Amino acid sequence: MKTNRIRESVFVAIVSITLLACDVASLLSSRANAPTQNAERTTAAAAATNTAQATTAPTSAPTPTRVAPTATPTPAVRALPGGDLSEADMTKIFQASFAAYPWRMKQSVTSKDTQQTITGLIEAQSSTRVHMVTQAGIGGSMVTVESILITPTLYMKATGAPHEVLQQVGAQEGKWLKVPEGSPLAGFAELAYLAANPMELLAKIGFQNLIKQLNPNQKPHKLVGTESVGNALTNVYELKVGSGDSAITYRVSVGSSDGRIYKMVSDSARQTATTIVEYDPSINIHPPIP
Repeated sequence: MKTNRIRESVFVAIVSITLLACDVASLLSSRANAPTQNAERTTAAAAATNTAQATTAPTSAPTPTRVAPTATPTPAVRALPGGDLSEADMTKIFQASFAAYPWRMKQSVTSKDTQQTITGLIEAQSSTRVHMVTQAGIGGSMVTVESILITPTLYMKATGAPHEVLQQVGAQEGKWLKVPEGSPLAGFAELAYLAANPMELLAKIGFQNLIKQLNPNQKPHKLVGTESVGNALTNVYELKVGSGDSAITYRVSVGSSDGRIYKMVSDSARQTATTIVEYDPSINIHPPIP
């Protein structure tokens, strides 16, 4: 059981990263339903999971922000190890993939009980510049929440939120807000930063210490096939943990030529989460207001 929890860590972090964007929707919702409720979260991953169970499917995916391309060095191509992968192998792939800025992650999470879905978008130009979009149900309305973090400054915009909710956080419908210190939204800056720095998220849950407890000769990530994701030919690796209602299957599609992650799927009795990763040099994030 302990070994399974350790092996899940990378994938739990991956699934949680995009869902961090939805945490602000939960915060806004809690203020609308109970203004005195404490909006703090025990962990980013727990908050993301709670959001996933409570939100409604949007009709379309958010549109990424695109402006003039920037000149970014392309990381060196890395050959994949042959056959199955160890936890250390997968961690190196994870680390190299999300150090290859700029990148975009588009994710959908669907509850199998309710068929409700949330979507999220993260664009990271660098470790300190990130753009996030999420759509979620708040007070019966479908709300789009957009944020830009240019460390340490956070900007946010909500479209479709109830007026009383916006009023409580000093925001206006469809208008960018430069979030001041002391705002109930200020804490979201850390979540946005972690979204652009997945390895720091792993560090916060003590992953490096956990992985040392595994047998380095074990290769739990099984090579189960290939697939094309966009224009990339990938090898598909599968990890199964748990049993019965607690069983979870994780799949990650890794580029056969560059060793980068292009797709991630986690499937359980409760929900299915799918993440598509794009490496796009045109991502250029700038302040939306002076």
